[in-house]
Amino acid sequence: MIQDIIETAKKAGEEILSYYSEEIKVFEKEDESPLTKADLAAHHVILDALEKIDPKTPVISEESGVPAFEERESWNRFWIVDPLDGTKEFIKKNDEFTVNIALIEDGEPVLGVLYIPAKKQLFYGQKGEGSFRINKGGEPEQIFSFPADKSKPLNVAASRSHQSRSLKDDLKQQGIEIEALIPAGSSLKFCLVAQGI
Repeated sequence: MIQDIIETAKKAGEEILSYYSEEIKVFEKEDESPLTKADLAAHHVILDALEKIDPKTPVISEESGVPAFEERESWNRFWIVDPLDGTKEFIKKNDEFTVNIALIEDGEPVLGVLYIPAKKQLFYGQKGEGSFRINKGGEPEQIFSFPADKSKPLNVAASRSHQSRSLKDDLKQQGIEIEALIPAGSSLKFCLVAQGI
């Protein structure tokens, strides 16, 4: 199944890139966050694929909203999708946006794929199998992260568009000294952590 999800993420990414070179029209969702045609196009690519790959499992997508609790409280397995994570970065055309697809079972992620279309870089993991990175169509390379050693200054991944002014103070209060603050858009921050950067 993981290979099907990888291919789905790549297909959604290509769909997103088909809108990248043109003028990006921005709409506003109810929560005032931005929405583009690329978000919706990727959403449909992923939902159509999941309907074929795993038709009995429900899907929660950023672009279709979260079903009422009464509907989902009995779900012990579901897909959770953000078809275009980092819409603000997509609008800015800085390449820091991703396609995110994960399978949740009994409250924990058991499979996940994250694709960075503009960089042709893909990350994936499966419970019990480890985490991997594929650069520009190359071979999968296993990646590792390690617990932070708070006795030394740390590299800290922080949101490029939503960074808190108090972040450094908050970390200092936790006894964390910053070696470097690395701004990154969307879920790229998790990729940095997963690689131990």
